[in-house]
Amino acid sequence: MELTKELFKDIIAYRLSEPGAMGPARTIEFLKRTGESFEIDYGQEETSWEKVKENFEEINGCIFNGPMKNEVASSNTIIIGMSENEENAYTKIRPGWKHFYLDFGNHLVVKNEYYLEFRDIFKGVENIDRTFDWIKIIHKTDFFKRIDLIEKEFYTLMEKDEELMKRIEEINKLPDYKKKMEKAQEKGVQGMCQLLEDEYGIKTTELDLRQCAIRRMLFHSNHG
Repeated sequence: MELTKELFKDIIAYRLSEPGAMGPARTIEFLKRTGESFEIDYGQEETSWEKVKENFEEINGCIFNGPMKNEVASSNTIIIGMSENEENAYTKIRPGWKHFYLDFGNHLVVKNEYYLEFRDIFKGVENIDRTFDWIKIIHKTDFFKRIDLIEKEFYTLMEKDEELMKRIEEINKLPDYKKKMEKAQEKGVQGMCQLLEDEYGIKTTELDLRQCAIRRMLFHSNHG
């Protein structure tokens, strides 16, 4: 297979297996927005790791070495690799992508727009099935029929979060805001929502605030 920039156009997710991974070692399987997929062996000269990096910019600078630094691995997670060198001790991916560690040196990397959807689809799915059959599992859902809606909803939520945080940052500069918020927090999130609406005209709900906080943690902080 000849590697070209066109081949890697519209990649939305990929599964990468480290050289010593159990199962599909030394391979990368790519999924495109169209639903098409292909797999390469990055140990072969014609599809080498260097050639992958030349043609797929989004893998440049990535390190695949066990879980990411801030990833919580379950007690039964099998980790291979890792390094005593702190710089390369953990998996690192590019901004704009999210990571699933699949055990035994296998990784699934998904664009931010689709991460929450993938997470829901893979709930209860064993890591071995995610590793070998992740694309089949995705195709068994209506993911590709809804992909435009999934993207639209994601971007709408990101814009909504940015607007909310911008307004909160503005009122945070007011001299009495922190004192009032500390008092409101005694009544929990509901008290915070009430304060924001009554005092500052920011109408939100407890659910909106909680989900916004989760999305901020997932997509607005640097996990790479």
